[in-house]
Amino acid sequence: MIPRSFSSDERLQTKFAWLTEYRSDIQLWCSWLAITDASLDLVRRVGYCEATRTAIGPLLEPHCDSDLKRTLADELVVRVERECSKVPSGSRMPGSTEILESSFCKLKSLEGSQSKSGFTSYILVWAALFGTTTMDTIKAAMVSTPTKLVHCWIGANLGLTVQSKRTRLARILRTKTTGKPQEA
Repeated sequence: MIPRSFSSDERLQTKFAWLTEYRSDIQLWCSWLAITDASLDLVRRVGYCEATRTAIGPLLEPHCDSDLKRTLADELVVRVERECSKVPSGSRMPGSTEILESSFCKLKSLEGSQSKSGFTSYILVWAALFGTTTMDTIKAAMVSTPTKLVHCWIGANLGLTVQSKRTRLARILRTKTTGKPQEA
């Protein structure tokens, strides 16, 4: 606990009185931060799409009670609209990496201890985390893609994980030192 003498009104006035001359600058900065946070929150939650384009202006309007605040809000609206214009009509693009980071976390959870040694064939599950997966979708995917093709893709695109390289090296070293291969 902080001793009362350290937080007395007189002591705080003595130490921080100089801040009062920056009161208006601090208030402006706080307003800019609120404008920025509001726009970031919208883009983070909704992504870039037509809904974001139409929502950004009205969202920031209540914050714009001065020219300096209006200038920042206008710049943010232009940037968001520019990004939204790159998205095909009827589509939505992520506005932050949070969803991707979350999906990698989910993938690592699915992989369990295997996730420590690089991407495994579980990477093929990753795409299923982004949409609605129904039994019909799964059945169609399994019917249209033979297991042999999946194994070829994994070999061509993923290669060996760190753990599988270690296992292979241990097998080679055991064979060289003992003359007999490691039992499976």
